[in-house]
Amino acid sequence: MLLAHSCNEATVPKPKGFLRLDYPEVKYVNFNHDPAFSFDKSIWCDVYQSVRQDAFVQKQINLVYPTQNAVLYCNYTSLTYNDLNRLLLDAETRTQKHTVKADAIEMQPYADDVNKVYGMLYDVSGDAASPIQFYVTDSINHFLSGALYFSSQPNYDSIRPAIDYLRTDVRHLLETLRWNQENF
Repeated sequence: MLLAHSCNEATVPKPKGFLRLDYPEVKYVNFNHDPAFSFDKSIWCDVYQSVRQDAFVQKQINLVYPTQNAVLYCNYTSLTYNDLNRLLLDAETRTQKHTVKADAIEMQPYADDVNKVYGMLYDVSGDAASPIQFYVTDSINHFLSGALYFSSQPNYDSIRPAIDYLRTDVRHLLETLRWNQENF
């Protein structure tokens, strides 16, 4: 005698799984970019700097996050004459270039009247190349912009834990940013 048993359920492939990423507790140390500004940075990132002299003084500060395989590229510019409007337009244009791949771009204004730090934080969701961008200025002497990039193809669902972790660092950077008194 032969018995046969069959299930009526169809076989369904398992969905793709992503690694669960656990990151170290956030700890900060002050980074003084003398003479222009200072801010608190994560102890888990490395700082690389370069200076470019042209029509205006520009410095690039790269905050490298090896654990997340990401870099926060920051550009500082000392303002002169009509630079501010050009720099604001450039920051807005760079962010809007991501609309092709972005699902949404959330703009979060930032204002610290006590320390004269004003700007915008852009939260870009979707498979855009740069999920977090920002700019801050005192509108007179200083302008700092930044964009976060991962060293991998953007897949928002898989890198979202890293984006959330680094968003905390970027917000902390903005909240602790202080312009140094000397006019650069």
